[in-house]
Amino acid sequence: MLEIHKLITTKRFHFWDSLNVIRAGILGANDGIISVSGIVLGAAAANLNSYTLFISGVSGMLAGACSMAGGEFISVSAQKEVQLNRLSIQGQASTVYKTSETYQTKIREIDVLNPIHAATASFFSFLCGALIPLLAISLSTSQW
Repeated sequence: MLEIHKLITTKRFHFWDSLNVIRAGILGANDGIISVSGIVLGAAAANLNSYTLFISGVSGMLAGACSMAGGEFISVSAQKEVQLNRLSIQGQASTVYKTSETYQTKIREIDVLNPIHAATASFFSFLCGALIPLLAISLSTSQW
């Protein structure tokens, strides 16, 4: 547990972690736009008033953001476990099999992903993406 705390507090964004955060952010924003659009358009098709549309959109936005963040956290946590396992095997194999490891990609400890970064990026980008259809449907007149 102390080792995990050390990794979280001392780790900065590095290339692979930054790339992972960008990926999570793009997926979160896309999902936010599509999911909340579906919710508010479905509610609008049911001839609900603007207040109900807004509440439906906000609840979908919060539920979707939490879902995306949880999914990203679980996904990147599994990927991190694989990386840590590979790092451990790589460390053991480098002392025993120096010649057979020369053609394989080496993982450095600094390249291990952080699931909290991806989950946070996904959560906030989902909220930002969801604001587009939510504001569009909430601020438009009822005839549109």
